[in-house]
Amino acid sequence: MTAPEVKQSPAFGRTGLVTFAGAAFAVPLLYALYTEHVWEDFFIVFKFSQNLCEGHGLVYQVGERVHGFTSPLGTLVPALCYWVTGRTSYLPALWLFRVLSAGAFAGGGVLFLKALRAGGASKPVSVAFAVLYLLDVNAVEFSSDGMETGFMLLFLGWGMYLLARGEPGCWLAMGICWAGLMWTRPDGCVYIASLALAILLFEVGPRYPWLVSLEKSAAICAALYLPWFVGAWLYYGSPVPHTIHAKANYQEGYHNWAVVVQHTLQRFPSRSASVFQPIYALSGGWPAWVMAPALYLALFCSVYWLFPINDRFGRRASFCFALLGLYISFQTIAFPWYLPPMAVLGLLVLTGGSAACARALPRGRAVVGSLVAAGLLLLIGFNLSVFGMTAWQVKVQQAEIEWGNRAPIGHWLKENVGGGERVYLECPGYIGYFSDAKMLDYPGLVSPEVVRAARQKPNDFPSIGLRLKPEWMVLRPIDEKIMSFNDDFARHYKPVKVFDVTDRLDTYSFLPGKGLLMIDARFTVFRRAPEDRASTRESD
Repeated sequence: MTAPEVKQSPAFGRTGLVTFAGAAFAVPLLYALYTEHVWEDFFIVFKFSQNLCEGHGLVYQVGERVHGFTSPLGTLVPALCYWVTGRTSYLPALWLFRVLSAGAFAGGGVLFLKALRAGGASKPVSVAFAVLYLLDVNAVEFSSDGMETGFMLLFLGWGMYLLARGEPGCWLAMGICWAGLMWTRPDGCVYIASLALAILLFEVGPRYPWLVSLEKSAAICAALYLPWFVGAWLYYGSPVPHTIHAKANYQEGYHNWAVVVQHTLQRFPSRSASVFQPIYALSGGWPAWVMAPALYLALFCSVYWLFPINDRFGRRASFCFALLGLYISFQTIAFPWYLPPMAVLGLLVLTGGSAACARALPRGRAVVGSLVAAGLLLLIGFNLSVFGMTAWQVKVQQAEIEWGNRAPIGHWLKENVGGGERVYLECPGYIGYFSDAKMLDYPGLVSPEVVRAARQKPNDFPSIGLRLKPEWMVLRPIDEKIMSFNDDFARHYKPVKVFDVTDRLDTYSFLPGKGLLMIDARFTVFRRAPEDRASTRESD
Protein backbone atom coordinates (compact mmCIF):
# COMPACT_ATOMS: atom_id res chain seq x y z
CA MET A 1 0.00 0.00 0.00
CA THR A 2 1.16 3.52 -0.69
CA ALA A 3 0.35 6.71 1.13
CA PRO A 4 -2.25 9.11 -0.28
CA GLU A 5 -1.04 11.14 -3.20
CA VAL A 6 0.22 14.65 -2.57
CA LYS A 7 -1.44 17.16 -4.86
CA GLN A 8 0.79 19.88 -6.25
CA SER A 9 -0.10 23.45 -7.06
CA PRO A 10 -1.95 23.99 -10.34
CA ALA A 11 0.27 24.02 -13.38
CA PHE A 12 -0.88 25.79 -16.54
CA GLY A 13 -3.57 28.42 -16.33
CA ARG A 14 -5.83 29.45 -19.20
CA THR A 15 -3.26 31.85 -20.63
CA GLY A 16 -0.54 29.24 -20.49
CA LEU A 17 -2.71 26.66 -22.23
CA VAL A 18 -3.68 29.11 -24.97
CA THR A 19 -0.03 30.05 -25.52
CA PHE A 20 0.98 26.40 -25.67
CA ALA A 21 -1.88 25.57 -28.04
CA GLY A 22 -0.78 28.34 -30.40
CA ALA A 23 2.80 27.06 -30.36
CA ALA A 24 1.69 23.45 -30.83
CA PHE A 25 -0.47 24.49 -33.79
CA ALA A 26 2.36 26.45 -35.41
CA VAL A 27 5.22 23.98 -34.98
CA PRO A 28 3.93 21.23 -37.37
CA LEU A 29 3.01 23.82 -39.99
CA LEU A 30 6.40 25.54 -39.78
CA TYR A 31 8.05 22.12 -39.96
CA ALA A 32 6.03 21.33 -43.09
CA LEU A 33 6.95 24.67 -44.66
CA TYR A 34 10.63 24.00 -44.03
CA THR A 35 10.82 20.33 -45.04
CA GLU A 36 7.92 20.20 -47.56
CA HIS A 37 7.80 16.54 -46.66
CA VAL A 38 4.95 14.29 -47.80
CA TRP A 39 5.12 10.79 -46.41
CA GLU A 40 5.12 8.01 -49.00
CA ASP A 41 1.91 6.43 -47.66
CA PHE A 42 -0.08 9.66 -48.02
CA PHE A 43 -0.10 9.20 -51.78
CA ILE A 44 -1.35 5.63 -51.41
CA VAL A 45 -4.25 6.74 -49.25
CA PHE A 46 -4.94 9.90 -51.21
CA LYS A 47 -5.68 7.88 -54.34
CA PHE A 48 -8.62 6.42 -52.41
CA SER A 49 -9.66 9.91 -51.29
CA GLN A 50 -9.38 11.35 -54.78
CA ASN A 51 -11.23 8.49 -56.47
CA LEU A 52 -14.05 8.84 -53.94
CA CYS A 53 -14.49 12.53 -54.73
CA GLU A 54 -14.33 11.90 -58.46
CA GLY A 55 -17.14 9.34 -58.32
CA HIS A 56 -15.11 6.15 -58.69
CA GLY A 57 -15.71 4.92 -55.16
CA LEU A 58 -13.36 4.44 -52.24
CA VAL A 59 -10.84 2.49 -54.30
CA TYR A 60 -7.16 2.66 -55.23
CA GLN A 61 -7.52 1.16 -58.70
CA VAL A 62 -10.72 2.19 -60.47
CA GLY A 63 -13.05 -0.79 -60.70
CA GLU A 64 -11.23 -2.82 -58.02
CA ARG A 65 -12.56 -2.73 -54.47
CA VAL A 66 -9.58 -3.26 -52.21
CA HIS A 67 -9.49 -1.94 -48.62
CA GLY A 68 -5.90 -0.76 -48.97
CA PHE A 69 -5.78 1.71 -46.07
CA THR A 70 -6.08 1.40 -42.31
CA SER A 71 -7.32 4.78 -41.07
CA PRO A 72 -10.92 5.76 -41.92
CA LEU A 73 -10.31 9.35 -40.75
CA GLY A 74 -6.94 9.41 -42.49
CA THR A 75 -8.75 8.68 -45.77
CA LEU A 76 -12.10 10.42 -45.42
CA VAL A 77 -10.73 13.71 -44.04
CA PRO A 78 -8.31 14.16 -46.99
CA ALA A 79 -11.25 13.36 -49.29
CA LEU A 80 -13.22 16.16 -47.64
CA CYS A 81 -10.20 18.45 -47.98
CA TYR A 82 -9.89 17.59 -51.68
CA TRP A 83 -13.58 18.31 -52.23
CA VAL A 84 -13.51 21.58 -50.25
CA THR A 85 -10.47 22.86 -52.17
CA GLY A 86 -12.20 22.36 -55.51
CA ARG A 87 -10.74 18.98 -56.54
CA THR A 88 -7.85 20.71 -58.28
CA SER A 89 -4.80 18.75 -57.06
CA TYR A 90 -3.40 16.98 -54.04
CA LEU A 91 -1.46 20.04 -52.80
CA PRO A 92 -4.26 22.33 -51.51
CA ALA A 93 -6.01 19.29 -50.05
CA LEU A 94 -2.80 18.24 -48.31
CA TRP A 95 -2.28 21.69 -46.82
CA LEU A 96 -5.83 21.84 -45.51
CA PHE A 97 -5.31 18.38 -44.02
CA ARG A 98 -2.06 19.62 -42.46
CA VAL A 99 -3.93 22.51 -40.82
CA LEU A 100 -6.50 20.10 -39.37
CA SER A 101 -3.75 17.72 -38.24
CA ALA A 102 -1.84 20.57 -36.60
CA GLY A 103 -5.03 21.54 -34.76
CA ALA A 104 -5.42 17.94 -33.58
CA PHE A 105 -1.77 17.86 -32.49
CA ALA A 106 -2.30 21.06 -30.50
CA GLY A 107 -5.55 19.80 -28.99
CA GLY A 108 -3.88 16.57 -27.95
CA GLY A 109 -1.07 18.51 -26.28
CA VAL A 110 -3.54 20.64 -24.32
CA LEU A 111 -5.39 17.54 -23.14
CA PHE A 112 -2.15 15.87 -22.05
CA LEU A 113 -1.30 19.00 -20.04
CA LYS A 114 -4.77 19.03 -18.47
CA ALA A 115 -4.24 15.36 -17.63
CA LEU A 116 -0.97 16.21 -15.92
CA ARG A 117 -2.69 18.94 -13.94
CA ALA A 118 -5.52 16.59 -12.95
CA GLY A 119 -2.87 14.09 -11.89
CA GLY A 120 -1.28 16.65 -9.56
CA ALA A 121 1.78 17.66 -11.58
CA SER A 122 3.66 20.80 -10.61
CA LYS A 123 4.18 23.71 -12.96
CA PRO A 124 7.85 22.88 -13.72
CA VAL A 125 6.83 19.34 -14.66
CA SER A 126 4.08 20.63 -16.94
CA VAL A 127 6.41 23.16 -18.57
CA ALA A 128 9.01 20.46 -19.17
CA PHE A 129 6.41 18.19 -20.76
CA ALA A 130 5.07 21.03 -22.91
CA VAL A 131 8.52 21.80 -24.32
CA LEU A 132 9.32 18.11 -24.91
CA TYR A 133 5.98 17.62 -26.65
CA LEU A 134 6.78 20.43 -29.08
CA LEU A 135 10.23 18.95 -29.69
CA ASP A 136 9.10 15.36 -30.27
CA VAL A 137 10.13 15.34 -33.90
CA ASN A 138 8.42 12.06 -34.75
CA ALA A 139 5.09 13.38 -33.47
CA VAL A 140 5.59 16.66 -35.35
CA GLU A 141 6.68 14.85 -38.52
CA PHE A 142 3.70 12.52 -38.67
CA SER A 143 1.28 15.29 -37.73
CA SER A 144 2.40 17.31 -40.74
CA ASP A 145 3.29 14.87 -43.54
CA GLY A 146 -0.17 13.53 -44.40
CA MET A 147 -0.47 10.75 -41.82
CA GLU A 148 -3.22 10.43 -39.18
CA THR A 149 -0.95 10.74 -36.12
CA GLY A 150 -2.22 14.16 -35.01
CA PHE A 151 -5.72 12.74 -34.57
CA MET A 152 -4.34 9.72 -32.73
CA LEU A 153 -2.63 12.07 -30.26
CA LEU A 154 -5.83 14.09 -29.87
CA PHE A 155 -7.93 11.10 -28.84
CA LEU A 156 -5.18 9.55 -26.72
CA GLY A 157 -4.75 12.88 -24.91
CA TRP A 158 -8.49 12.96 -24.29
CA GLY A 159 -8.35 9.41 -22.96
CA MET A 160 -5.48 10.23 -20.60
CA TYR A 161 -7.32 13.32 -19.37
CA LEU A 162 -10.44 11.29 -18.57
CA LEU A 163 -8.25 8.67 -16.91
CA ALA A 164 -6.58 11.34 -14.76
CA ARG A 165 -9.92 12.79 -13.67
CA GLY A 166 -10.89 9.38 -12.34
CA GLU A 167 -14.67 9.85 -12.61
CA PRO A 168 -16.77 6.80 -13.57
CA GLY A 169 -19.54 9.19 -14.54
CA CYS A 170 -17.54 10.25 -17.63
CA TRP A 171 -18.57 7.09 -19.49
CA LEU A 172 -20.21 8.99 -22.37
CA ALA A 173 -17.15 11.13 -23.04
CA MET A 174 -14.92 8.09 -22.73
CA GLY A 175 -17.04 6.13 -25.22
CA ILE A 176 -16.84 8.98 -27.75
CA CYS A 177 -13.08 9.18 -27.17
CA TRP A 178 -12.67 5.45 -27.74
CA ALA A 179 -14.71 5.68 -30.94
CA GLY A 180 -12.36 8.43 -32.09
CA LEU A 181 -9.41 6.10 -31.56
CA MET A 182 -11.12 3.38 -33.60
CA TRP A 183 -12.02 5.78 -36.41
CA THR A 184 -8.41 6.95 -36.50
CA ARG A 185 -6.88 3.47 -36.67
CA PRO A 186 -8.30 -0.04 -36.24
CA ASP A 187 -5.61 -0.82 -33.69
CA GLY A 188 -7.27 1.82 -31.53
CA CYS A 189 -8.71 -1.16 -29.68
CA VAL A 190 -5.20 -1.79 -28.28
CA TYR A 191 -5.08 1.75 -26.88
CA ILE A 192 -8.58 1.37 -25.48
CA ALA A 193 -7.64 -1.86 -23.72
CA SER A 194 -4.51 -0.22 -22.29
CA LEU A 195 -6.48 2.73 -20.90
CA ALA A 196 -9.18 0.49 -19.43
CA LEU A 197 -6.69 -1.85 -17.76
CA ALA A 198 -4.75 1.11 -16.38
CA ILE A 199 -7.93 2.40 -14.77
CA LEU A 200 -8.80 -0.91 -13.14
CA LEU A 201 -5.28 -1.84 -12.05
CA PHE A 202 -4.53 1.39 -10.19
CA GLU A 203 -8.00 2.20 -8.87
CA VAL A 204 -7.86 2.56 -5.07
CA GLY A 205 -11.63 2.61 -4.54
CA PRO A 206 -14.37 0.14 -5.49
CA ARG A 207 -13.96 -1.16 -9.01
CA TYR A 208 -17.58 -2.06 -9.65
CA PRO A 209 -18.61 1.52 -10.64
CA TRP A 210 -15.72 1.56 -13.09
CA LEU A 211 -16.69 -1.80 -14.57
CA VAL A 212 -20.19 -0.50 -15.22
CA SER A 213 -18.78 2.73 -16.65
CA LEU A 214 -16.38 0.89 -18.95
CA GLU A 215 -19.18 -1.32 -20.21
CA LYS A 216 -21.25 1.75 -21.09
CA SER A 217 -18.24 3.35 -22.78
CA ALA A 218 -17.65 0.20 -24.81
CA ALA A 219 -21.29 0.22 -25.93
CA ILE A 220 -21.05 3.89 -27.01
CA CYS A 221 -17.81 3.17 -28.84
CA ALA A 222 -19.28 0.16 -30.64
CA ALA A 223 -22.39 2.12 -31.67
CA LEU A 224 -20.32 5.00 -33.08
CA TYR A 225 -17.86 2.76 -34.91
CA LEU A 226 -20.52 0.32 -36.17
CA PRO A 227 -21.46 2.36 -39.29
CA TRP A 228 -17.90 2.16 -40.61
CA PHE A 229 -17.52 -1.49 -39.60
CA VAL A 230 -20.71 -2.53 -41.40
CA GLY A 231 -20.14 -0.21 -44.35
CA ALA A 232 -16.62 -1.54 -44.95
CA TRP A 233 -17.89 -5.11 -44.68
CA LEU A 234 -20.62 -4.52 -47.25
CA TYR A 235 -18.40 -2.51 -49.60
CA TYR A 236 -15.17 -4.51 -49.47
CA GLY A 237 -16.50 -7.90 -48.40
CA SER A 238 -14.64 -7.77 -45.08
CA PRO A 239 -14.34 -5.30 -42.19
CA VAL A 240 -10.64 -6.16 -41.89
CA PRO A 241 -8.41 -3.85 -43.97
CA HIS A 242 -6.65 -5.60 -46.84
CA THR A 243 -3.38 -4.15 -45.51
CA ILE A 244 -3.67 -6.43 -42.47
CA HIS A 245 -4.18 -9.48 -44.68
CA ALA A 246 -1.13 -8.44 -46.70
CA LYS A 247 1.15 -8.05 -43.70
CA ALA A 248 -0.12 -11.27 -42.09
CA ASN A 249 1.63 -13.35 -44.75
CA TYR A 250 4.99 -12.27 -43.39
CA GLN A 251 4.46 -12.85 -39.65
CA GLU A 252 6.97 -15.57 -38.99
CA GLY A 253 6.01 -18.26 -36.50
CA TYR A 254 2.66 -16.73 -35.52
CA HIS A 255 1.04 -20.14 -35.63
CA ASN A 256 3.03 -21.02 -32.52
CA TRP A 257 2.25 -18.89 -29.47
CA ALA A 258 5.42 -19.91 -27.67
CA VAL A 259 7.39 -18.47 -30.58
CA VAL A 260 5.19 -15.37 -30.56
CA VAL A 261 5.95 -14.69 -26.90
CA GLN A 262 9.65 -15.38 -27.39
CA HIS A 263 9.97 -13.03 -30.37
CA THR A 264 7.87 -10.34 -28.68
CA LEU A 265 10.05 -10.30 -25.56
CA GLN A 266 13.23 -10.37 -27.63
CA ARG A 267 12.13 -7.37 -29.64
CA PHE A 268 10.74 -5.42 -26.68
CA PRO A 269 13.94 -3.55 -25.61
CA SER A 270 14.87 -2.30 -29.08
CA ARG A 271 11.27 -1.57 -30.11
CA SER A 272 10.57 0.42 -26.95
CA ALA A 273 13.81 2.33 -27.42
CA SER A 274 12.88 3.18 -31.01
CA VAL A 275 10.13 5.56 -29.83
CA PHE A 276 12.87 7.94 -28.60
CA GLN A 277 15.06 7.58 -31.70
CA PRO A 278 14.88 9.30 -35.10
CA ILE A 279 12.70 7.85 -37.84
CA TYR A 280 14.10 4.52 -39.07
CA ALA A 281 17.27 5.27 -37.14
CA LEU A 282 18.57 1.72 -37.53
CA SER A 283 19.03 2.36 -41.25
CA GLY A 284 22.27 4.06 -40.26
CA GLY A 285 23.97 7.43 -40.37
CA TRP A 286 23.14 8.65 -36.86
CA PRO A 287 25.86 9.35 -34.26
CA ALA A 288 26.07 7.02 -31.28
CA TRP A 289 25.12 9.77 -28.81
CA VAL A 290 21.71 10.03 -30.52
CA MET A 291 21.03 6.31 -30.29
CA ALA A 292 22.41 5.41 -26.85
CA PRO A 293 20.07 7.24 -24.42
CA ALA A 294 16.88 5.77 -25.91
CA LEU A 295 17.25 2.34 -24.31
CA TYR A 296 17.63 3.76 -20.79
CA LEU A 297 14.73 6.18 -21.26
CA ALA A 298 12.50 3.37 -22.52
CA LEU A 299 13.54 1.09 -19.65
CA PHE A 300 12.50 3.67 -17.06
CA CYS A 301 9.18 4.29 -18.83
CA SER A 302 8.49 0.55 -19.08
CA VAL A 303 9.04 -0.33 -15.40
CA TYR A 304 8.00 2.85 -13.58
CA TRP A 305 4.48 1.49 -13.08
CA LEU A 306 5.97 -1.15 -10.79
CA PHE A 307 7.38 1.45 -8.39
CA PRO A 308 5.41 1.73 -5.09
CA ILE A 309 5.27 5.50 -5.40
CA ASN A 310 2.57 8.14 -4.94
CA ASP A 311 2.09 8.96 -8.60
CA ARG A 312 -0.94 7.09 -9.81
CA PHE A 313 -1.25 9.05 -13.06
CA GLY A 314 2.42 8.58 -13.97
CA ARG A 315 2.26 4.88 -13.18
CA ARG A 316 -0.84 4.51 -15.34
CA ALA A 317 0.99 6.24 -18.21
CA SER A 318 3.93 3.89 -17.67
CA PHE A 319 1.64 0.85 -17.69
CA CYS A 320 0.13 1.97 -21.00
CA PHE A 321 3.64 2.57 -22.35
CA ALA A 322 4.66 -0.97 -21.42
CA LEU A 323 1.55 -2.55 -22.97
CA LEU A 324 1.98 -0.58 -26.18
CA GLY A 325 5.64 -1.60 -26.20
CA LEU A 326 4.54 -5.23 -26.16
CA TYR A 327 2.10 -4.49 -28.96
CA ILE A 328 4.70 -2.98 -31.30
CA SER A 329 7.11 -5.78 -30.33
CA PHE A 330 4.49 -8.33 -31.34
CA GLN A 331 4.59 -6.97 -34.88
CA THR A 332 7.28 -8.18 -37.25
CA ILE A 333 7.71 -4.59 -38.48
CA ALA A 334 6.83 -1.54 -36.37
CA PHE A 335 6.11 1.37 -38.65
CA PRO A 336 7.35 4.75 -37.35
CA TRP A 337 3.97 6.50 -37.39
CA TYR A 338 2.80 3.99 -34.77
CA LEU A 339 5.38 5.30 -32.30
CA PRO A 340 4.52 8.95 -31.43
CA PRO A 341 1.54 8.13 -29.17
CA MET A 342 3.73 5.77 -27.18
CA ALA A 343 6.53 8.35 -27.10
CA VAL A 344 4.21 10.99 -25.65
CA LEU A 345 3.15 8.57 -22.91
CA GLY A 346 6.85 8.13 -22.25
CA LEU A 347 7.28 11.90 -21.92
CA LEU A 348 4.53 11.93 -19.29
CA VAL A 349 6.49 9.33 -17.36
CA LEU A 350 9.89 10.96 -17.79
CA THR A 351 8.69 14.37 -16.59
CA GLY A 352 6.18 13.52 -13.88
CA GLY A 353 7.77 10.23 -12.86
CA SER A 354 11.28 11.57 -12.33
CA ALA A 355 9.89 14.42 -10.23
CA ALA A 356 7.79 11.98 -8.19
CA CYS A 357 10.85 9.81 -7.55
CA ALA A 358 12.70 12.86 -6.22
CA ARG A 359 9.82 13.75 -3.91
CA ALA A 360 9.62 10.18 -2.60
CA LEU A 361 13.16 10.15 -1.26
CA PRO A 362 13.32 10.66 2.52
CA ARG A 363 16.66 12.49 2.31
CA GLY A 364 18.50 14.61 -0.16
CA ARG A 365 15.38 15.77 -1.97
CA ALA A 366 16.95 19.08 -2.92
CA VAL A 367 20.01 17.46 -4.44
CA VAL A 368 18.01 14.81 -6.30
CA GLY A 369 15.51 17.44 -7.40
CA SER A 370 18.34 19.48 -8.87
CA LEU A 371 19.65 16.40 -10.66
CA VAL A 372 16.19 15.68 -12.06
CA ALA A 373 15.86 19.27 -13.28
CA ALA A 374 19.30 19.07 -14.88
CA GLY A 375 18.35 15.77 -16.50
CA LEU A 376 15.16 17.21 -17.96
CA LEU A 377 17.05 20.23 -19.28
CA LEU A 378 19.57 17.87 -20.85
CA LEU A 379 16.71 15.88 -22.40
CA ILE A 380 15.22 19.08 -23.82
CA GLY A 381 18.58 20.01 -25.34
CA PHE A 382 18.94 16.49 -26.72
CA ASN A 383 15.48 16.57 -28.31
CA LEU A 384 16.15 20.00 -29.77
CA SER A 385 19.33 18.70 -31.42
CA VAL A 386 17.59 15.62 -32.81
CA PHE A 387 14.70 17.79 -33.99
CA GLY A 388 17.03 20.03 -35.98
CA MET A 389 18.99 17.16 -37.49
CA THR A 390 15.84 15.25 -38.43
CA ALA A 391 14.27 18.31 -40.03
CA TRP A 392 17.37 18.71 -42.20
CA GLN A 393 17.45 15.02 -43.08
CA VAL A 394 13.77 15.08 -44.06
CA LYS A 395 14.21 18.27 -46.10
CA VAL A 396 16.99 16.61 -48.10
CA GLN A 397 14.92 13.44 -48.42
CA GLN A 398 12.01 15.34 -49.90
CA ALA A 399 14.17 17.24 -52.36
CA GLU A 400 16.46 14.44 -53.50
CA ILE A 401 14.55 11.19 -52.92
CA GLU A 402 10.87 12.05 -53.22
CA TRP A 403 10.85 14.88 -55.78
CA GLY A 404 14.25 13.98 -57.20
CA ASN A 405 13.83 10.23 -57.69
CA ARG A 406 10.54 8.51 -56.84
CA ALA A 407 8.18 11.08 -58.36
CA PRO A 408 10.20 11.18 -61.62
CA ILE A 409 9.93 7.38 -61.82
CA GLY A 410 6.16 7.75 -61.63
CA HIS A 411 6.10 10.41 -64.35
CA TRP A 412 8.34 8.28 -66.59
CA LEU A 413 6.15 5.21 -66.13
CA LYS A 414 3.08 7.27 -66.96
CA GLU A 415 4.60 7.99 -70.37
CA ASN A 416 5.82 4.45 -71.04
CA VAL A 417 3.51 1.89 -69.40
CA GLY A 418 0.77 0.65 -71.71
CA GLY A 419 -2.84 0.04 -70.82
CA GLY A 420 -3.37 -3.10 -68.75
CA GLU A 421 0.35 -3.50 -68.02
CA ARG A 422 1.41 -4.13 -64.43
CA VAL A 423 4.26 -2.65 -62.39
CA TYR A 424 5.81 -4.66 -59.56
CA LEU A 425 7.57 -2.71 -56.81
CA GLU A 426 7.79 -2.21 -53.05
CA CYS A 427 6.97 1.51 -52.71
CA PRO A 428 3.75 2.41 -54.57
CA GLY A 429 3.21 5.84 -52.98
CA TYR A 430 4.85 8.46 -55.19
CA ILE A 431 5.43 6.06 -58.09
CA GLY A 432 1.88 4.73 -58.09
CA TYR A 433 0.25 8.14 -57.69
CA PHE A 434 2.19 9.94 -60.41
CA SER A 435 2.19 7.02 -62.87
CA ASP A 436 -1.45 5.98 -62.38
CA ALA A 437 -0.37 2.50 -63.57
CA LYS A 438 -1.60 -0.82 -62.24
CA MET A 439 0.50 -1.43 -59.14
CA LEU A 440 1.53 -4.85 -57.87
CA ASP A 441 2.99 -3.69 -54.61
CA TYR A 442 4.87 -5.78 -52.08
CA PRO A 443 3.57 -6.91 -49.59
CA GLY A 444 0.24 -6.34 -51.34
CA LEU A 445 -1.31 -3.37 -49.54
CA VAL A 446 -3.40 -2.55 -52.61
CA SER A 447 -2.76 -5.71 -54.63
CA PRO A 448 -4.84 -8.85 -54.02
CA GLU A 449 -2.69 -10.65 -56.60
CA VAL A 450 0.40 -10.20 -54.45
CA VAL A 451 -1.39 -11.39 -51.32
CA ARG A 452 -2.55 -14.53 -53.10
CA ALA A 453 0.93 -15.17 -54.47
CA ALA A 454 2.44 -14.67 -51.01
CA ARG A 455 0.56 -17.67 -49.63
CA GLN A 456 2.99 -19.85 -51.52
CA LYS A 457 6.53 -20.12 -50.17
CA PRO A 458 8.99 -18.56 -50.60
CA ASN A 459 7.18 -15.26 -50.35
CA ASP A 460 10.04 -12.77 -50.38
CA PHE A 461 10.03 -9.79 -52.73
CA PRO A 462 12.04 -11.39 -55.60
CA SER A 463 10.17 -14.71 -55.46
CA ILE A 464 6.73 -13.13 -55.67
CA GLY A 465 7.82 -10.87 -58.52
CA LEU A 466 9.10 -13.80 -60.54
CA ARG A 467 5.92 -15.75 -59.81
CA LEU A 468 3.62 -12.96 -61.01
CA LYS A 469 5.63 -12.20 -64.20
CA PRO A 470 4.60 -8.52 -64.43
CA GLU A 471 5.34 -6.44 -67.51
CA TRP A 472 7.45 -4.02 -65.46
CA MET A 473 9.55 -4.16 -62.30
CA VAL A 474 11.03 -1.26 -60.33
CA LEU A 475 13.92 -2.65 -58.30
CA ARG A 476 16.32 -1.40 -55.68
CA PRO A 477 19.95 -2.58 -56.06
CA ILE A 478 19.65 -5.36 -53.47
CA ASP A 479 16.58 -6.85 -55.19
CA GLU A 480 18.15 -6.41 -58.61
CA LYS A 481 21.22 -8.31 -57.41
CA ILE A 482 19.16 -11.19 -56.02
CA MET A 483 17.04 -11.47 -59.14
CA SER A 484 20.08 -11.37 -61.42
CA PHE A 485 20.96 -14.89 -60.22
CA ASN A 486 17.63 -16.20 -61.52
CA ASP A 487 17.79 -17.54 -65.08
CA ASP A 488 14.17 -16.65 -65.85
CA PHE A 489 14.67 -13.06 -64.80
CA ALA A 490 17.94 -12.71 -66.74
CA ARG A 491 16.30 -14.23 -69.83
CA HIS A 492 13.03 -12.30 -69.83
CA TYR A 493 13.70 -8.91 -68.21
CA LYS A 494 15.94 -6.15 -69.48
CA PRO A 495 16.86 -2.84 -67.78
CA VAL A 496 15.40 0.14 -69.60
CA LYS A 497 15.95 3.05 -67.24
CA VAL A 498 18.07 3.83 -64.17
CA PHE A 499 17.08 6.49 -61.63
CA ASP A 500 20.05 7.25 -59.38
CA VAL A 501 20.62 10.22 -57.05
CA THR A 502 23.46 8.67 -55.07
CA ASP A 503 25.95 11.24 -56.33
CA ARG A 504 23.67 14.08 -55.28
CA LEU A 505 23.44 12.70 -51.74
CA ASP A 506 27.24 12.52 -51.60
CA THR A 507 27.44 16.29 -52.11
CA TYR A 508 25.99 16.90 -48.63
CA SER A 509 28.80 17.21 -46.12
CA PHE A 510 26.36 16.92 -43.22
CA LEU A 511 23.48 14.49 -43.60
CA PRO A 512 22.43 12.58 -40.46
CA GLY A 513 20.42 9.45 -41.13
CA LYS A 514 21.85 9.14 -44.63
CA GLY A 515 21.34 5.37 -44.50
CA LEU A 516 17.57 5.80 -44.81
CA LEU A 517 17.92 7.98 -47.89
CA MET A 518 20.36 5.59 -49.53
CA ILE A 519 17.71 2.87 -49.55
CA ASP A 520 15.75 4.79 -52.19
CA ALA A 521 18.63 6.56 -53.91
CA ARG A 522 18.76 4.15 -56.86
CA PHE A 523 16.07 2.26 -58.77
CA THR A 524 16.28 0.35 -62.02
CA VAL A 525 13.21 -0.11 -64.19
CA PHE A 526 13.06 -3.50 -65.93
CA ARG A 527 10.74 -4.44 -68.76
CA ARG A 528 9.62 -7.88 -69.77
CA ALA A 529 10.32 -8.74 -73.41
CA PRO A 530 7.29 -8.14 -75.71
CA GLU A 531 6.99 -11.79 -76.74
CA ASP A 532 7.09 -12.84 -73.06
CA ARG A 533 4.35 -10.35 -72.20
CA ALA A 534 2.14 -11.82 -74.92
CA SER A 535 2.67 -15.39 -73.73
CA THR A 536 1.99 -14.33 -70.13
CA ARG A 537 -1.36 -12.79 -71.09
CA GLU A 538 -2.35 -15.93 -73.01
CA SER A 539 -1.52 -18.19 -70.06
CA ASP A 540 -3.50 -15.90 -67.73
